[in-house]
Parts: sequence; structure tokens; C-alpha cells
Amino acid sequence: MIQTFLEALKEGEKCLGITLRGEKREALGKYFIQLLKWNSKKNLTSIEDPKGVAIKHFVDSLALLPLLKKKDRILDIGTGAGFPGLVLKVVENDLKVTLLEASFKKVAFLKHIKRILELEELEVIHGRAEDPGFLEKEKEGFSVVVSRALGPLVNFLKLAFPYLPKGGMAIAMKGPKGKSELEGLELNLFNLKDQLEFELPFQMGKRLILVFEKK
Repeated sequence: MIQTFLEALKEGEKCLGITLRGEKREALGKYFIQLLKWNSKKNLTSIEDPKGVAIKHFVDSLALLPLLKKKDRILDIGTGAGFPGLVLKVVENDLKVTLLEASFKKVAFLKHIKRILELEELEVIHGRAEDPGFLEKEKEGFSVVVSRALGPLVNFLKLAFPYLPKGGMAIAMKGPKGKSELEGLELNLFNLKDQLEFELPFQMGKRLILVFEKK
């Protein structure tokens, strides 16, 4: 299983035009093995085959790498089992990442991965973006806020807004239907900076990354 995962990961790297160092690929492999172990008992993801997990979760997350600066402080809202925030932290250690997740079992898994991979400057928070305490503590505290399949685009932008300073980026990861969400969207708080479309390897679907800049 691990070999199938790693081979699919390498194919995904080619698709994205990146090459991971051996130790980073090995760390993602450890992450994958733990995900499978926990998933059998905790149901963390509906995708279970190694190739599907590699492409639809890990490679999909890695697509954000070219958009980030090494010292970015990132908030991943509704990270689930760590996609994209934890994957990005594993491969780019200089990033400062906060994973925000409402599911206790997923938070436990994220803390487990943090511990076994010995990741520093990674914060795992059990909660929601709407929580007043977290918002008060972290207002305008992040350079980038990301989400992956969090829900309606308009809702994500409202959640991201208070956590970003002027010029900060909100990045929404969407499927092909993401374009329809842009239609009629009133951008009072953000400018649409970029729309990036790509297709996952092995015909596993099209993706759209929407990049917004806070006004």
C-alpha cells in the first residue's frame, strides 16, 4: 500500500511541477500510514485506496505550495484530517500553520501526527472560526487563510476576513463547480487575485483554486 501511495505521489509531483526531497516524501508516507490506521476505527476520510488518498488529498493539498511564501502564517479552517494545512507544513517546515477543526476525533489525529513527525510551529485548535475567544486572540493574525471544500464561498470569505490584515490572502480550494459560486458574488471585502485550474493525475477530477486579497 505504501509503495502505491508513494508512486502516485511522485506522479502528482510531476503534474504540479514540483519535486519533494526524499525525507519529505518519507514523512508524508508516515502520515498516510497513520491515516489508514486511524481511518479503520475513526472514519476520518471516505477515500481509502492508496492512489486515491495520494492524489485527492495529498497532491491536491500540495497544489497550494507555489502560492505561499516560506514564512507565511497560515490558518486552515475546517482542516479535517489535515488537508491542506498539515500536508503543507510537512513539506515546508518554515510555514507557521494553525489547524482549526471542530471534530474532536480529527483533532486527536492531527495532534498524533504532529507528535510522531515532531513538527514545530504547528498549532492544532479544537474549535470553529466563529468562536469569539479564538477570533479575539487571532484577529488579523494570519497572512493566509485557506479552506478546502468548507462550504459556500461567500461563507468562507466572511469567516476569513477578520483573521487577515489588509493585503492578506484567502484561498478557497474548489471543484469544477467553483466558478458558478463566483457568479453574482459581491466582493466588497476582497479582490479576486487569481483563478488557477488544474486536473489531477489519473483522471481523478478537476480542481479550481480561487485566490482573494483583502482590501
